[in-house]
Amino acid sequence: MVGAVMKRSLAVSFLLLCSLASAQESEDLIRRRDAWFYAQRAYPLRYIPAGARVKAIEEMERMTGRRPLTLAAGSRVMPNASAQWKLIGPQGLGGIYSGRVTALEFDPRNNGVVYLGSAQGGVWKSIHNGFDWTPLTDSAASLAIGSIAIDPVNPDIIYAGTGEQNVASLLDKDPLEVWFGYSYFGAGILKSTDAGATWTQLAAGTFAGPFGASSGGSTIGAISVWLKNRQVLLAAVQGATASTSGIYRSADGGVTWTNVLSGAAGTDVFFDVTGSTLAYAALGSADANNTTNGVYRSFDAGQTWTRIGGTGANVLPSSGVGRISLAQAPSDPAVIYASLTNEQNNGVSLGLFKTTDRGQNWSALTTPNYCPYACDYSNVIRVDPVDANIVYVGGVLLFFSTDGGMTWGDAGNNASLHVDHHAIAFSADGTRLLDGSDGGVLIGINFTTNPGWGNPIRVTLAITQFYNGLSIDPTNVNHGFGGTQDNGMLRYSGAIDWDEVTAGDIGSTVMDFTNPSTVYRSRDCNVFRSTSDGNPGTFTLASSGISTARCGFLPPLVMDPTDSQTLYFGTHKVFQTTNGAASWTAISPDLTGCATASLFCVLDAIAVAPSNSNTLYAGSNNGKVQVTTNASAGAGAFWTDI
Repeated sequence: MVGAVMKRSLAVSFLLLCSLASAQESEDLIRRRDAWFYAQRAYPLRYIPAGARVKAIEEMERMTGRRPLTLAAGSRVMPNASAQWKLIGPQGLGGIYSGRVTALEFDPRNNGVVYLGSAQGGVWKSIHNGFDWTPLTDSAASLAIGSIAIDPVNPDIIYAGTGEQNVASLLDKDPLEVWFGYSYFGAGILKSTDAGATWTQLAAGTFAGPFGASSGGSTIGAISVWLKNRQVLLAAVQGATASTSGIYRSADGGVTWTNVLSGAAGTDVFFDVTGSTLAYAALGSADANNTTNGVYRSFDAGQTWTRIGGTGANVLPSSGVGRISLAQAPSDPAVIYASLTNEQNNGVSLGLFKTTDRGQNWSALTTPNYCPYACDYSNVIRVDPVDANIVYVGGVLLFFSTDGGMTWGDAGNNASLHVDHHAIAFSADGTRLLDGSDGGVLIGINFTTNPGWGNPIRVTLAITQFYNGLSIDPTNVNHGFGGTQDNGMLRYSGAIDWDEVTAGDIGSTVMDFTNPSTVYRSRDCNVFRSTSDGNPGTFTLASSGISTARCGFLPPLVMDPTDSQTLYFGTHKVFQTTNGAASWTAISPDLTGCATASLFCVLDAIAVAPSNSNTLYAGSNNGKVQVTTNASAGAGAFWTDI
């Protein structure tokens, strides 16, 4: 069988070229990024407010005239926002990158049809082997997708679980710690009965929230449809509390749901591929002391559950367990794999385990270090539907086995793969393999023998997540820069494809308005400068004088609109340069007003008044705004809390 599979290949392939050395991140860096993302959205609550996207859509519709606008006599009418928006990209970075992919599913009838879920870009569909992609849920209540499931008998029926679970395990954690998660809450389940043409929001009352002043909607990490009765569904859910998290069951096609297994975040669930009443699930809270974390089995189609930790010496770990991912071998349903996270050791892998008797006994596999950190952020495993010996496991890195996990091969981590893998999917006949990561989606060829990822084809996904701080050349609207989540600093040159000029997470970008070839960027308490239009390899550190005692992951960086040599940078203080970042000086005290240092106490925004560059405003992520009217005095500037 393996020999036959080795001959399988694809004519079409995606290639995400990213140097492992430049893209791989430290656990501390990820946590700092999480804290930055979460803190600026949560204040003054401990959680990001639920329903913000729905309210924004309603306001947009009101402003664009889709809803009647009632005005008092004599009121001024705002101009109707009738201008048409045009996508300028990036629709593929360099033609191949896109953004974080969280869910992937093939249409079982047609290998050329693929559904994709993204971190904050909704559900997309390709009907031509990935040559083109179409967004399906732009107007949905949530664009954060955690899972996709297709009805096995009528694949025109599709379910999308909203809310991304990657580093979303706030359960049992103090949100003021550095473990926040930069994924968005969900708004229930989206269902389509016409292959994605239209969608209905289901179970908003159960999953959408808000569930109190400090808790948003649930995140849904997995959905499964029962082959025997397709009205019966299971969902793995991270709710507001331990009691509202776990595994949910619906008997009416997703309209209503019942919590059938609670106590920790549900991280994975599926019905047995045979269509029997067997089902499997995983609970995996971020709390390493939560003894509910583990693998479970149901004999009655998900109505009741029993833990299956193994017997005798053949058991799963019971200490330090966090997020768990599962996979069943469709061609040998007794074979199940479990990838466990060690929450007592910064989210490294706790091991990959295998059972050949549906969970009665488990054996630890010798695996490469696919999760050197952040297995609670990227943790996925899948088995070839035709050959139970072909297994792919992804964490920070991606590896594969062709002998049931006895030995493992590198899937191209040092050459062709982006880091941080969240989704893997095989086509129904096992001839195609999809991998979804922070860099987007790729399709493998000859994926049983030192996988190659083929020649790149144009990726038309527009799911890149930008941070604050886009910059546009004032003399050329087709020239600009933007910083993104894990896909670097991008340069726009008028085409739908953008160029990556630096890797990683990049925050603010600033262009010298007198000499646009001089470009600045910020990241993690530092400023970098290029005098060569941001070309790769031309940025140099330009942070002399900046104290990095406390700052956000992506601190603010702005330029004086009247003097391109004067820039401002924010930590918990404001720093000023008057010589184009050759040197910096603090021109303020701590402006956050915090009694103790915290990542909730850093500056998030700086603005120079266009009419008077001596007037400078600074805002912190704990809600303070301060102003100086004599910024040119440098260290002598006086600040007022407003």
